[in-house]
Amino acid sequence: MAAGERAPARRPQASAAVISTLMTSTLVLALSGTASWFSLSNYFLSNYTQHHGVLDTGTISNVSNTRSNASWSAAVQITLDRPVDGATSTTVTVGNAVNSPDGTPVTVLVDPRDPARAEYPGQPTYPLQVAVLFLSIAGVSALLFIFAVWRVAVVKFRNRGIPPPPPGRHRHQPGTRARSRAGGLPAAGVLGAGARADRLPRSHGPTPLESVPGVPASPNPH
Repeated sequence: MAAGERAPARRPQASAAVISTLMTSTLVLALSGTASWFSLSNYFLSNYTQHHGVLDTGTISNVSNTRSNASWSAAVQITLDRPVDGATSTTVTVGNAVNSPDGTPVTVLVDPRDPARAEYPGQPTYPLQVAVLFLSIAGVSALLFIFAVWRVAVVKFRNRGIPPPPPGRHRHQPGTRARSRAGGLPAAGVLGAGARADRLPRSHGPTPLESVPGVPASPNPH
């Protein structure tokens, strides 16, 4: 780098934490957003059945319990006393194991739009708490995503007025040889003493006393 030349300004970069937050929040937002959509759809379905379902009675004809990890669920098939829209049986899905024997009388709310499914009165199959949980996760992920995008945008805006560094090495990069400020010669210590003696020519011309008129030249000591 020439004397007086300023080193190029460093361009700010987004930190690794910001990039990691951006990637993680994007993934969690995609998953929780999808789960929120399904949970809301199921909640609206249960809410409609609880408020507009056809009240009917029947008896349990079959129970199928299913275990998933540490939780249980059950599909209870019920034979209706009064057919609903031509359907003589329906199925209630609950989030726990059912040990009721066949023939147990029950009261159900049959979905008028789909008589094949029903719910127990006051016991929605898909409660609101599940939808709220997924919506909360999606909301936090969205805030983190917005923050990470904002930080990246700020870095890009600050870099807009800074020119990119010139190609090649500069003095802040390792491996760059120091240069002399006078004449662009290598700095002292870069070349050996013998190399400097070989590169610098010796003067064989007259001495300063020989070049002055009227002054006798000094005798040659050799």
